[in-house]
Amino acid sequence: MVEKSTNPLKGGIYHQVQNSKFKIQSLRSLWQESESLKKKLGELEREKAELKIENSKLKIDNQAMRRLLQAPLPPEWRFLAAGVIGRTRYLTIDKGRREGVKKGMVVVFENVLVGRVTQVSEKAAKIILPNDSESKIEVEIRAGERESGRVRGALVGEDGRLVLTEVLQGERIEVDDLVVTSGGEEIFPPNLLIGKVVKIEKEERQPYQKAEVEPLVDYDRLETVFLIIE
Repeated sequence: MVEKSTNPLKGGIYHQVQNSKFKIQSLRSLWQESESLKKKLGELEREKAELKIENSKLKIDNQAMRRLLQAPLPPEWRFLAAGVIGRTRYLTIDKGRREGVKKGMVVVFENVLVGRVTQVSEKAAKIILPNDSESKIEVEIRAGERESGRVRGALVGEDGRLVLTEVLQGERIEVDDLVVTSGGEEIFPPNLLIGKVVKIEKEERQPYQKAEVEPLVDYDRLETVFLIIE
């Protein structure tokens, strides 16, 4: 008799336990679905952000290309656009052997010299800048509105600065004169702008005068550059 009287109670408890288990499983399932949706939402947000960055970069590349096409460069030159992805001693770009980049290629922004390729990997390359301590470029100094003959010198990097050297004391150079590649060493093509004279140092006992040159582009702010493919 006792067994029979307790069966309904046991049955009720059993159903309550089963209902509780079902509710817990349902809540767990809902939580898992919620977490899955959160993960998918996060992925969509990341994709959206990446697409925004890519569109922004594409816009910058297009603007830079339009300015490049307006620059006074030889019409037969061809260019490969590259994005700057690193700034240490060298500029690192996102193009390498896979895209046909080779050591020694000249790099410009519009008609301003940025440097030349010094290291190449499969997917990237490094560019040595004119202000690097190992850089030396044969240059010409272009006077402003005054009449001047051809003044030549060398542009070297010293402590991150551009320094004009090997200009004879008798030559006339002035602040705001432009410094361009001469093409003499056959490494860089001629007439690429590099910078302008901002300070002149003369010592009468020395055979050469020196000048500090300010680059015409901010190397640290470059986002897109162009490799010359001749």
